[in-house]
Amino acid sequence: MEHGIRGDASRRDAAFVKRLCEKRGVCCRIYPVDVPAYAKGHGLGVEEAARKLRYECFREAAEDYDGRPVKIALAHHADDNAETMLFRLIRGSGLHGLYGMRPARRLAEGVTVIRPLLGMGERRSRRILRRRDSLTAGMRPMRIPTTAETGFAIR
Repeated sequence: MEHGIRGDASRRDAAFVKRLCEKRGVCCRIYPVDVPAYAKGHGLGVEEAARKLRYECFREAAEDYDGRPVKIALAHHADDNAETMLFRLIRGSGLHGLYGMRPARRLAEGVTVIRPLLGMGERRSRRILRRRDSLTAGMRPMRIPTTAETGFAIR
């Protein structure tokens, strides 16, 4: 999903991902959305709007499989999980927030979201991505500025 948050930089990133997938023979669909406009129109924060739209895109992508079971793999890792738990705790979620992200969760009938990297930290996942036998062999991980800003959380 191209969030429409970072303008041309975001569109360049989406084009990069599309080219990488084509080169590796991986199916890729880019969903351009305008998160800021959606957030404003629905009275949501940008983070919550992005999350809602992202899951709508996942459901839409799953419809292409005509009811066959679909698993959508996300790249959340242990560091993301710790951040999620901390945010939930700070927001007052109590014990509910302490469980963090689940490794797998049903999104809709026949659609499961999985997080295969949840058991490893960001450093380890980046090392794996740099391995010669990985899908992204020879590619450098991209840093997305909005995820590094202290005042902005994508989730």
